[in-house]
Amino acid sequence: MDLQKKQAARLHKEGLKLCEELKFDEAITCFLQALHLVPNHPTLYYNIANTRAEQELHEEAVRFFDRAID
Repeated sequence: MDLQKKQAARLHKEGLKLCEELKFDEAITCFLQALHLVPNHPTLYYNIANTRAEQELHEEAVRFFDRAID
């Protein structure tokens, strides 16, 4: 696994941990940073969508769910 993928995996894991701690904005930051390193990663889009849904940002959540499906 190359360095970018390892860093993205670390950021993704950190984002999931932050979600468990209900630190949604910080989690989104981690997910977006990971997505920058590995674009078009459906699991990252899915986790961003779920996080936005938890924040009741439903329109944004739907956009990210759509990206996850694409």
